[in-house]
Amino acid sequence: MDMVRMTLPMLGLVLLFLPISAHSFQIDEDRWYYFGQLRTGYYGSYDYINQNNIHEARARLRVGAGYRFSPNLSFQTRLAGRYSTEQEKFRFWLNTHLPTRTGLRFGETTIDIFELRWQPSETLSLQIGRFQSGYSLRTTLAKGLHRYDNPNVLVSWTDGVLAKWQAFHSWNVEYTAEYNSPDGPGSVHRAPLTYSEPASRVSHTLVFTDTERSGAWDQREIGMHIVPSSLPTDDGFDHYTIFTSRVIYNIRQLDWRDAGYFLGFEAGYAPLAPAAPELHSRENAFAGQAVLFVKGFNQHTNFGILYGYTDPGWLLSPSFRPNSHSYEARYQRIISSALSVEIRYRLRTDPFVPEGMEGRRDGDVYARFTYRF
Repeated sequence: MDMVRMTLPMLGLVLLFLPISAHSFQIDEDRWYYFGQLRTGYYGSYDYINQNNIHEARARLRVGAGYRFSPNLSFQTRLAGRYSTEQEKFRFWLNTHLPTRTGLRFGETTIDIFELRWQPSETLSLQIGRFQSGYSLRTTLAKGLHRYDNPNVLVSWTDGVLAKWQAFHSWNVEYTAEYNSPDGPGSVHRAPLTYSEPASRVSHTLVFTDTERSGAWDQREIGMHIVPSSLPTDDGFDHYTIFTSRVIYNIRQLDWRDAGYFLGFEAGYAPLAPAAPELHSRENAFAGQAVLFVKGFNQHTNFGILYGYTDPGWLLSPSFRPNSHSYEARYQRIISSALSVEIRYRLRTDPFVPEGMEGRRDGDVYARFTYRF
């Protein structure tokens, strides 16, 4: 019930000060809307070192509803759960923190959206409560180095406030204040980050986004994420801060089968990260990804390849685990506006390995479909 105790007072405070007449809150059936998604398929993972392989069917179901009080104010909520043929039981999870550091376990269901959306002006919009947030390379192989809720069949969320402001002609400024309970936030976070200090209750994300596709640039973003007093040190706790930038370049010189050809890059830097002497790692951390992808091949086909890298001290990405080389190929077929099919293979290895030990080398594959309704 932590989520209810945290979210309802926040929503009530906002509603108290909204300049809206009583007529705006009259219930009208035409103002209800519904949305959802089912993603399911075959998933296999292969441990090439220990020969420990897993084959299972996985699914994620999300069902939501919303109500528009006025053109500038709406409320929406959504149930989300992830399931597997290998799960042991069903469970409903309702807390401000994740049950694991990377999201819900298989068999668990939660409320991953419970938010008020308000646009007080043409240049400013707010999301308040529990919502979905994320920043990634907008490609067929969508992945992000930090805040990115609900990739693949994961379930996570952000509790707090997201403000979007059109500050310049084509640039938005987005600020997210996320609540962190003493047990952790609703977004992905890796060890050894901890939230025992009162100063770690709120983390901050600031992102500048180019909203217009100008020239050959299809995406341009730069951002910063701070989790105060969450990184254990010899002297207590320090801030964990990361800086990221993302670009996608449209290779307009290529024009074959009426498809679009793109190069995407994302880079990240953490000036202070947990030291790992046994891995010969630095006390800062770097991360990055590079993507080559084709969109609209024969109108309905997208595919691409990706390489990603993370140092051991990169702790906030749901797409890339710390200490990893990641190689991926993905194929997507668009059946209709509501249905798509994807096939992926990924190989991951460790760039840093303790002396005298053998590093991880594992692969995974899926063939899944996604249906939106």
